[in-house]
Amino acid sequence: MSNYTSQKTDPQNVEYFSFFYDAVEPIPIIQRLAQTISAIFSGVTLFLFIHPKIDPYLPEWIAILIAAIIAIPFALFVEKMIASFLPATVRQLAWYGLKFKNGKYMGMFWVLAILSLFAIGINGMFNYIAKDEIAENAAGEAKTTDLLQVQQSGDNKKTLILDAYKVDKEDFDILWKDNRQAIIDKYDAKIEAQRNKIQTNERKAANGHKWAKSHAEVARATIPRLKEEKARKLEQWATDKKTALSELEARRDDKLAQQDTNNDQTVLIAQTDNNEKKEKHQIKENRYKNLSGIFAAGSLLITILCICINEIFKAGSEISTTILKTREPLLQAIFRSIGEWIDRLIRDIFTIQQEQQIAPIPVRNNAQNTPVVVTGFGSNNNTDNMPTSSDSKLGTQAVMHNGQPVTHTVIGFRILDYSKRIEGNKKSLAEATKKGYRGKVKIYSEALQNNISHLQYWEAKKQEWETKFNSL
Repeated sequence: MSNYTSQKTDPQNVEYFSFFYDAVEPIPIIQRLAQTISAIFSGVTLFLFIHPKIDPYLPEWIAILIAAIIAIPFALFVEKMIASFLPATVRQLAWYGLKFKNGKYMGMFWVLAILSLFAIGINGMFNYIAKDEIAENAAGEAKTTDLLQVQQSGDNKKTLILDAYKVDKEDFDILWKDNRQAIIDKYDAKIEAQRNKIQTNERKAANGHKWAKSHAEVARATIPRLKEEKARKLEQWATDKKTALSELEARRDDKLAQQDTNNDQTVLIAQTDNNEKKEKHQIKENRYKNLSGIFAAGSLLITILCICINEIFKAGSEISTTILKTREPLLQAIFRSIGEWIDRLIRDIFTIQQEQQIAPIPVRNNAQNTPVVVTGFGSNNNTDNMPTSSDSKLGTQAVMHNGQPVTHTVIGFRILDYSKRIEGNKKSLAEATKKGYRGKVKIYSEALQNNISHLQYWEAKKQEWETKFNSL
């Protein structure tokens, strides 16, 4: 098989070639390095764009793999467009300017120029977007204090103060109740003693002791005085209790007020600290963003400059390119032949398997109660001798879905699959909500609702299958 290779001629302008050779010699290496950096930025941007779109519907590792498979070739494709189209465009300008040999040269020039500008624009757009994403991931999240948690801690301390007050109030009530009862008991005992004196002296007076009558009268006169004194003591007790309760409540209110002040100060300090951390984090993120922007824009600019310098250098040195017709290397031809043979073999095998697996789906007779049997899953694949309801197995009994029969096993797999997807959606939705990504929240919410609808559909199919076949 014929092949073509390019070969550069010797420089005709040796003076120009020698003068700039040292500066131009590392240009190819610099260009490849710049294009590698630019491709990384483009790939990262495309990956971060694709991954959130497919992540709700696929397992995490599969979503990452698919996003990478799409992003990497696309980034390389854009860089290849720049490396292929731009040199020819610059070459025309370096050698001939806008003077074309004929219309075909002019047409090709403008096509390549437009494609070059398009590739540069796509690359620049992706690089510009990538700097924000890369800066955000590199800077991470600001480690701020949760103000709600700080406030909750203060509320908990106030609750402890109130709980302590309740205990003190219970002790207070018991103490003052005992104190009141002690006053009552004291004066009741004194009054009872006077009554006993009255009875004793009255008996003595009846027995002829004249002096006893005066003693009885004194005791009788003492009882009202004791009752008045008891009333005064109880009134004083009530006043003292009220004063003591006011002092107890005042101490409680002072502690609560002090705790409120402490809470406000703690929240204010935490809020100030959070603001400082956010400002520092924003400065850090802007630093990463500027650095990423320099690398992104610099890599693209260096790529363009390297291509331009290389082509201008060849034009100035009068180095032309000749195309030589060559034969394909023997080893390459052997490997190519082996690859073509393996490709044909695999295609033939898959073709045979597909022909074996394709079989007519039996049409269910509405007049019979025999379930639909899917050929290829049971031991009986002959549609002329189909199993009846009595010998049907779990894997061959099916219900219809979009005009096709599905078995109980398939239904179970679908239910398990959508259940896992829903769990993944809920997890991703919670993370996106926590981070405040409104766009991702919308995507994950829609994906969650969609998967829930699918799960409900297959659960209904499972119920339909159980209703139909459990009664057989």
